[in-house]
Amino acid sequence: MTGLKLRRVDEDHHGEGWQIKLDDQSALLLMPDGQVAASFTPDEAYPRFELLRFANSGHNVAITDGENTWHFTAWPKAFKQIKAFVQQSREASSEPELAALKRRAIFQVVLGSVVFLGGIALTLDKPILKGVFEG
Repeated sequence: MTGLKLRRVDEDHHGEGWQIKLDDQSALLLMPDGQVAASFTPDEAYPRFELLRFANSGHNVAITDGENTWHFTAWPKAFKQIKAFVQQSREASSEPELAALKRRAIFQVVLGSVVFLGGIALTLDKPILKGVFEG
């Protein structure tokens, strides 16, 4: 397991050094004394890890387990590894496919609307249609 350092940013525990240990199958969140605070599979981590990346101010990670939510700052290398772990989940891997389906559905709705309006225009009386095309 790869151990990555995290720094707590919660007001009551600001600056505490925590650790997250990752492998392909699990993540262990360790408190400063080495006790396990929480453990996750990639599928469990996907809805519980919130990865916030700000341009110049760092990389923040919020982890929720039941009633507990911890906020951390992670160094860029650690942030990338945590993100890669979370992206292993089945839900995360289906996001690009869902986005492609959504774009296709929007295109089909727009195309259908254009065809529908074209059909209405063709069924209008010739004087109205003639006035539309003549200006």
